Amino acid sequence: MKHTIYYDPQDYISINKISLIGDFNNWNSGLNFLQKNEKGVWSTEIDLQPGEYRYKFLINNLIPLNDPLANLYLPKDDGELASVIIINSEGEKLINTEKYTVNIEKYHLSDEVHESTPKVHKRIFQQTTKRVVSRFEFTNVTGIHTISLLWFRPNGDFHYSSENILYTSEKEASKPTVMWFWLNLIGYEVPSGIWTLKLFIDGAFILQDSFTITTNTYSKMDQKFKISQTGAITDVVI
Repeated sequence: MKHTIYYDPQDYISINKISLIGDFNNWNSGLNFLQKNEKGVWSTEIDLQPGEYRYKFLINNLIPLNDPLANLYLPKDDGELASVIIINSEGEKLINTEKYTVNIEKYHLSDEVHESTPKVHKRIFQQTTKRVVSRFEFTNVTGIHTISLLWFRPNGDFHYSSENILYTSEKEASKPTVMWFWLNLIGYEVPSGIWTLKLFIDGAFILQDSFTITTNTYSKMDQKFKISQTGAITDVVI
């Protein structure tokens, strides 16, 4: 029976093409492509027999993201978390109605991996800096989630993405979970200018921020920030 799978990027990423990759096509990015309609929503139909299938979207043949509408995510054989679709014996897609939560309690940029919260949210990094480190502190985590961070160059081109699995046991539920992502600068072709990072949870866009990589020193321009109730980042000058 054919089933339609949708993806709505809402202009958070510039997309040329989207491939659907999964167990049903041996994770081959050249077999199932999504088409974009007049409302900007991408979709494709796929014929699935009863069973359980893991899958992802591959955007521009570069960026793997989970399906925000799946609401069920399980590890592949290699440990990577993937979206899951289950088809019952009647050919119907089963829907997981369980509600899960993730809260971003704190977020900072710095040039070191800090166990505790950095006092300064850096905005300016020299090219001679070892790396740009993003630190996220998550609370109220229920379920298992994919945290994806995408880095974009000053000209808007995609640089690379990194992905981690977020899960908190019941015993640790009251404690914040800290996660780091970083952009290595030394030994890599990293142009100066204003860079952008975008955070996705289970394939859904959550947060965007920018920072500058320069050949000069502007330590006085470092800033603190807070996340507003709407999730937007608001700078507060020191």
